[in-house]
Amino acid sequence: MVENSRRQVTIGTELSRLGLDGTVTQASKGFGVWLKEAEQNLGGIKLEWTSSVAALARRRRKVRFTDAGCGNGNAAIPFIREFAKHGYSVEARLIDLQSTAITEARNNISQANLPESVLVSLQVGDVTDLPVPDASQDGIVSESVLGWLGEKENIDAALRNVVRALVPGGYLYMNVMTPYNRSCLVNIGNKNTEERLSEVQEVLHDHPDEPYLFQSPKYTDELGQSRPVMYLTELALSRMLVSAGLTVVKSEYVRNKRLSNGLYDIDPITGADKFPENLSLIARKTQL
Repeated sequence: MVENSRRQVTIGTELSRLGLDGTVTQASKGFGVWLKEAEQNLGGIKLEWTSSVAALARRRRKVRFTDAGCGNGNAAIPFIREFAKHGYSVEARLIDLQSTAITEARNNISQANLPESVLVSLQVGDVTDLPVPDASQDGIVSESVLGWLGEKENIDAALRNVVRALVPGGYLYMNVMTPYNRSCLVNIGNKNTEERLSEVQEVLHDHPDEPYLFQSPKYTDELGQSRPVMYLTELALSRMLVSAGLTVVKSEYVRNKRLSNGLYDIDPITGADKFPENLSLIARKTQL
């Protein structure tokens, strides 16, 4: 961990004020709303991951995948339905550190009316020590998880577990918050958001491969563990993936519409987001 306070960007505000502390639950939106939003978003890079995993499993016509950090299960269900729609049986493992999330996911799975060809198991577990057999999964999904692990060492451990659990040629789909995420640009002291953005850009320019420079105040999870939230650059994340034994197949920046404001408008010249808040990517395990 970098000790030099001049280089380290910290965030002096509560994430809960922005609804980014993991406290948004099924009860606050309703399972139907969660699921509808998730299914509407099953396109682009997510659909490409689904197709890649299905192609890998085409001979046995059975897809085996894990959602590592499943939350309330709303992210896994559209993937399951997509595989089943194309005639695949599915063995899905939903794993989360929080027992309350597993309880919520179990309830949501029971309401989802999944086909009989689908087998879902739910388990409390840590993504840094996945309770999944070696080389047993065609795909792994990990949505908005790595940034909450608190330390680079924990992220490295989680990625090693992903590689261990994937079959040769298996695919990881994941997304993370970038340093441009709104929760990394909230006002601090005398600094407004524009000044904050300038500071982030300066640090990114000087140290593009050091994700631990960007972190929030620590939060405490259900198990009493205290750790900061981390914001990852594409360069830093790509290097960690390669080091773990994964090859990046595709990456895509995603705009967080719920938090967009004037700073996040589409660039009128390039048509791209000026400051993309989230990064999604597909990575493939090296075939050994």
